[in-house]
Amino acid sequence: MNSLDKQLLPVMKYAWEEIMKIYDSWDFDANQKDDWSPVTRADKLANAILSEAVIKVFDSPILSEEDIMPSFEERSKWTGGYWVFDPIDGTRGFLNKNWEFCICVSYMVNHRPVYAVIYDPQKQVFYSAEKWKWTKMHVDEKRSSLMTWDIQTAPLRFLNSRPEGHASIKKELSNIYPDIKETRMFSALKFTSIAKDEADFFMQNRATHYRDTSAWELIAQESWLNVFSTHNWDITNGINYNTPATLNNAFIVTKPWLISDALIENLLLDPKHVS
Repeated sequence: MNSLDKQLLPVMKYAWEEIMKIYDSWDFDANQKDDWSPVTRADKLANAILSEAVIKVFDSPILSEEDIMPSFEERSKWTGGYWVFDPIDGTRGFLNKNWEFCICVSYMVNHRPVYAVIYDPQKQVFYSAEKWKWTKMHVDEKRSSLMTWDIQTAPLRFLNSRPEGHASIKKELSNIYPDIKETRMFSALKFTSIAKDEADFFMQNRATHYRDTSAWELIAQESWLNVFSTHNWDITNGINYNTPATLNNAFIVTKPWLISDALIENLLLDPKHVS
């Protein structure tokens, strides 16, 4: 286990032990934020535990869902490194007690993720990745590397988090793969599912935040998955994290060689897919 895993995985496990006490108590103290998303006292507690812990690893700025967002002028200067995390990714799943939630932490250098970890509390599994060092799945005391590069064609396993918004995407894919198995999933756990070769393709065509994507993006890429997005109406390899608003454009996560460059361009640049 590398030094960052040794320092962060125990902290994340402790954070989950504490917030699971809230989960079991049903005393969520849930409120609605300005963007209409829910927040609970569990989100705030996890945020406090993580914020205190990560600066002991690297004393760097923090971007968190539960903190005030610094200005772009300030953030754009953080090239030396900063933390991004979502204390509970999938708060609605936490409130609904459906286990579709996790914790996401990443460390950014030059506005790109270089270390990331996601914790799945239901299965008690960690996924961690360091740039150029593969993705690791930690189960109990055992580690295994994740590498997904085989093409799945029968059927194409399509992850879906928003059925009404994915109809046109599914239609385009069905021209290549008539047999499609569709599974609905939420939170960053859907990307660990692709990394474990349980699915093949996902596209997000609505607004997401840096905190939603930076951890899983590195985990996906270090599992040999492709991540494509857009910036200034050009296709980019990876997501741009140095923008005035901390919102992402549409993106695709796919196994290599699964779909053509032309289809990727069509899906990401045609307004009917990303509106």
